[in-house]
Parts: sequence; structure tokens; C-alpha cells
Amino acid sequence: MRKTSTRILGLALALAVLLGLLPGTAAAAGGALEGLGTEESPYLIADASDLAAFRDLVNSTTSSTAWAKLTGDIELSGEWTPIAPTSGYPADAYAGTFDGDGHTISGLYINAEAANQGLFGVINGATIQNLTVKGDVRSSNNYVGGIVGKIQQGTVLNCGFFGTVTTTKQSAYAGGITGYAGNTASQTATIQNCVSGAEVTGGVSGGIVGYGKYLTLANCYNTGVISGSSRAGGIAGQLQNNCKASYCYNIATVSGSGTAADICDFLSGTASLDHCYYQTALSGAGTGTAENCEQISTPADLLDKLGGAFAADETGVNNGWPILAWQAGAAPAPKDPHLEVTGPAALYMVNSGSQPTATLTARWVDMEATPVAWSLLRGQDVVSLTYPEGAGTNHESVILQALAPGYATVQAQAGDYTAQAEIAVYPFVTTGEIAGTVAAGRTVRAQVNILGGKEYDYDAFPALQFQWRVLSGEDYSSGNTANYQDIPGATGQTYAIPAELAGDYLSFRASYGGESVTPNRTYPVATAARGALLDDSAALDLPGELRETTVLALPSVGEHGSAITWASDRPDLIDPATGAVTLPQPGSEDARVTLTATLTFGGEQTTRTFSLLLHARPRGPQDDLADAAAALGEWYRLCPVYGVDDDVNTMLARDLADQGFEGIDVAVKAVEEVYGGAAIAPDGGLTYFYADPNTTPAVPMGSFQVTFTLSKGGASLDYGPVSVLVPWDVERVK
Repeated sequence: MRKTSTRILGLALALAVLLGLLPGTAAAAGGALEGLGTEESPYLIADASDLAAFRDLVNSTTSSTAWAKLTGDIELSGEWTPIAPTSGYPADAYAGTFDGDGHTISGLYINAEAANQGLFGVINGATIQNLTVKGDVRSSNNYVGGIVGKIQQGTVLNCGFFGTVTTTKQSAYAGGITGYAGNTASQTATIQNCVSGAEVTGGVSGGIVGYGKYLTLANCYNTGVISGSSRAGGIAGQLQNNCKASYCYNIATVSGSGTAADICDFLSGTASLDHCYYQTALSGAGTGTAENCEQISTPADLLDKLGGAFAADETGVNNGWPILAWQAGAAPAPKDPHLEVTGPAALYMVNSGSQPTATLTARWVDMEATPVAWSLLRGQDVVSLTYPEGAGTNHESVILQALAPGYATVQAQAGDYTAQAEIAVYPFVTTGEIAGTVAAGRTVRAQVNILGGKEYDYDAFPALQFQWRVLSGEDYSSGNTANYQDIPGATGQTYAIPAELAGDYLSFRASYGGESVTPNRTYPVATAARGALLDDSAALDLPGELRETTVLALPSVGEHGSAITWASDRPDLIDPATGAVTLPQPGSEDARVTLTATLTFGGEQTTRTFSLLLHARPRGPQDDLADAAAALGEWYRLCPVYGVDDDVNTMLARDLADQGFEGIDVAVKAVEEVYGGAAIAPDGGLTYFYADPNTTPAVPMGSFQVTFTLSKGGASLDYGPVSVLVPWDVERVK
């Protein structure tokens, strides 16, 4: 429930100020505060009463943006109610600037059942800076920290907490500085130049932060003992969603979690560590990146590794280990005029509607505000740039609109100064699948698919992180299908399946920008023999339809050694022994033939069927020739007539024409003489029969068997033999 009664009190207090009842001050429960609560005139807090008055003022105001500043060290007594202990409404969080001005608040004591416990409960856009707090913060709920319980968005700068931070809720977030930091790509957090000497106990526990998302964490260290039942890290329990921790170190013991780590227990794929140092080298988990991180045993060379935010511990306040420059009372750093760009580092495309936008903002550091020109150095097709409505002449902000997956580099330029921001645009990912034969001894590949049915472009799009997982066959059989276990070291896109996984079930997880995708089906791991069958079966390839007479290649042995036998339900059309194909005759219907391949290997067997559509052969010249030959009949013969017929070719062509077959060329192919006395020349020319009539020949005619070649339209057909009976040469007889 929102705080109606306290807001009414806030309205009354505001009315009192408007009426001028307390000139130059702001009234609040518990006392009066000097100042106007603005940047130029912050509320001045000198003692515990002033601090309580400031808290009550903030807690009675919606989205308080008041500025406040400590003017001295403060000792609290009794149990403390946090500043802005919101229970779910970001508008109720503190959004102003609280400057400790180098002072210390001691005696902080909280023992609560509610969430969001710390000196501040929740901040949303606020800055807490230059402050040291000492005390004991306890809760049986979530979001527990020494300085802030939960940072929705905002900054904690140059702060320290010393004492204890405890939550008894399982998996709750607890941290020396804050329990939780950073909410979304547009609600980021920064923790910089901070130290924790707190003993932290919780579910997800960290020396600086329990759980960080979209967080920049830099120049921090921890000396307090950390214990986390779920996650435990010397700097952070868990970091994800583009978090980066740099120039940090931890010298305290960390325990509780099975993956407890000196810096970060669980580092998600897009989170990273850079220049972080530790003593005992606990490993941690996750798939994020760690660069320039190393184990150290003494403080001797650590200071040079950490950089200018740290100073030597000349007073022994940290047992000789480096401390932050503000702890040593160092002089302000020299002016360093430069330009900075803040905003999200990634955009995630959606499957419909308008694509996401984000805002980049330029900040002038140690320099006067001057107009900013924004430009794209790369990725013109990845994002577009537009100025927000009502943008001033300085154009300190620009809006990015996602156009396509990929990388973009945005530059801000103000005079001679430039700053750049690297933006990754992720496509909308739909499904995942395993490509390849899932069998022992085979190498498979994780395939990620995006909107439109295309595969993720692993070279052009932002990098993905992979983790292969296995589900035991026993778990699958018993219905525990969610009990997948990560395979140690299996973090590449490809995975060579070992023999011992046969009978289990394989999957993977692909992470992108804090999100993940897994295949929507289980993949049983086959034996090596079964894998050979599957590979050989998949390699078989036959056409779906045939329009020409051909011979199919039907292999008898697969590439991996499988024995292959074939069967056909229409051997008259496809011979399974030879692969010879006979098309249906012209004028008949198309025919569908089923070929079945049976593969055998290593005592295992599988089959694969193919359905082939055989189109009836179109009618052509060859068919005309066959029909012509058939039309002449089985007993066709030639009987030349003396004085009428000169050659047999003409006679046959004439008879074909009489049957309706025009345009067929006829040529003698071969002549076999049965009875002599006559002749048929190779060109078909006739020599009629002659014998001395006085001899009374036994056979009064010549007889031949002639084979002809019929030709039409490039086709040819041998026809015959045809009996040819050649009679007397009448003139010679006369």
C-alpha cells in the first residue's frame, strides 16, 4: 500500500514552507533543517536529530529530490528506520543527492522484517557520496545493504561501511554497500571508490554488492568476511547484464556457496572483470570474461596495479593494504577536462512493433558545457540517432533506435574533446536446436535461430556464450526432465560427444545479454553404431520425381560402413538390384514408386523410405516408329512387281504411308539371300530373277530376308527381317 498518510503530512509541511512559517528552513518531524534542499542550498545536517528530520521529510514526500549535506560526524542511538524504505514504488525512492562531506555516521542499528534495509532503503536516480557508515543492519527479508538496501538506479561514490549486514531469507541479496544495484538497461547504477569492512551474511552475498545488473563497479575493495548460501563473492555475489567490475580487490575469506569466489561467485555471459585482485583464488562460476585479474599474496606491488584512486596505507588503518585516496585525506585530484558518455551498452530487438530505444548522455567533466555533436563511427545500419524533443542547444543527449543486429560506435564531440560509446544490438532470438548427429563420437553444433527463420550470424552479431548440458537417462525415464547438469568445460559452440554419454540426453544453453535460449526438445544420445546408421541414412539422396529413363545410384555400403539393401514396391518400374528406371508408357498415368533402404551396422538396423514420382514418358518419334512397325503386322512381306517396283525401300515407305505413317525414312540395313537368281542392292535396288527357262529351275524366283532401318526426327528403329520374293525378269525371259 502506498504511503497516503505520510504524503498528507508532506503536503502540510510544504504548505507551511509556502506560508513562510519557517523562513530559511524546512520543517520536518523531529526538528528543523537549515537550507532549502537545493543544490545551491542543501539541507545541512549536524546531528542525529537533523538526520531523523531529513529522513522524515523524504519519507513524507513523493520522489524526493532534496539535496542534503553533513556538517559533522553523527552518532545514532536506537533502531533506525531507513530513508525511503519503499516497498515497490520507484516513485517513493530517494532521488536527490546526499553528501557526507567526508563525515561518519556511527551507531546505525536496524533489525527489521521488511525488505530494503540500510541507511537508505531504496534510491532511484540519487547520488550518495563522501560518507562512512558504521553499524549493524539485519533483516529477515530481501535487499539488505550497509549504505543502501536497493539501488534501482543511481550512484554511490566515495563511501564506506563497517560493521555487519545480515539477512536470514534464503536467496536474498546482501552487500556491504548495497544488496542490489541496477535494474534495467535504462536504469543503471554506479558504485565507485567504495570500501566495505562488513561481515556480510545472506543468500546472494557480496562485499560491495549482493546482486548487480547494468552496474559499473570501479575502485572498490573489501576486508569483511562474506558468507552466502546461494552465491558468495568478495566483491559481488552475482553480476550480469553488462556489469563490469574493474580495479577492485578482496583480502577477506569467502564461504557458503559451492562456487564461492574471491571477486564474483557467478559472472553472467555479458558481465566482466578487469584488473581485479585476490588472495586465495576461489574459482567462481559463469561464462563472463575476466581480464588482467591475478592472485596477490602481499600488499607490496598491489598499489601500482590499482591506479590513482588508491593510496598507500601509511597509518596502518588497513594493515598496510592499499586504501582509497579519500580515506587517506588525499588532496583533490588535478583537473582533467574531458567528455564522458553514459547510457546502456546494449539494445535487444523485439519480435513486433517498434524496436527499442535508449538514451545516451554526454557529461562535461572539469570543463564548461559546450554544444555536443553526435555521430555514428560505425553501425549506420544498426542504430539511428535522433535528438529528443525539446533538446537544448547543447544537445547533451541523443536517442538511439535499434534498426538491425550488430555493433555500433557512437561518438560525442564537444569542441576538441570526444568520447565514444560501444553499442551492441541483439536480434530477437526464437529457438535453439542441435545440428548434427547426436551420437557418441560425433561432434554437434549449437544452432540459434532468430526472427524470420534465419540462423544467428555468429560473426556479425554480438557474441553468444554457450554451455552444454546433459540429462541422465535415469532422470529422463523417471520424468525429471528439468534436471539438466552443466558439462564442465563444454562452453564452445561445438561439442564432441564422449562415449559415456550414450543413453543420456543432450542440450545446451545459449546466453545473450543476460537472456538465454535452449532447444525446445530433448536430444537422446545414440551409441556410436547407431550414429553410423543415422549418418549413413541421412546421406542417402534420391530424386523425388523422374521424367527421363535413367539408372539410379543405389549404394550397398554407407560412408560409415553400414550395409545397405534396397527393395521396390514396383520392380517393373525401378529395379532394386540395378537401379534401372523404366518410365510408364506414353498415354498411361504417372506412377509412384516406394524404395526402401535397410541399413545394418554393429548389430543395429534402421530403414529409410523414398517415394519417387515417375512421370509417363512423353510420345516421340521413337513411338511413331514402333507403332509403324506394329501396324505392318507379323506376316508382312514384300512382293515386287516387274516393271513397277525398282527398290524395296520405296516399296516399304509406300506401305507405311498407306497405313498413315508419313515422313518415315527407310534404308536397307542387311540382306540375307535364301534363294539365288536375283539381287537386292545395299541402296534397296532390285535385280529381278532370271534362270534359263529350259533348265526348269526348282524355285522360279529369288528369296531374301531383309532388315530395314526406319528413321524419323532423329530416332531410329531396326525392323525385320522381312521376306522379299523377287519374280522373273520378264524381258530377259522373252
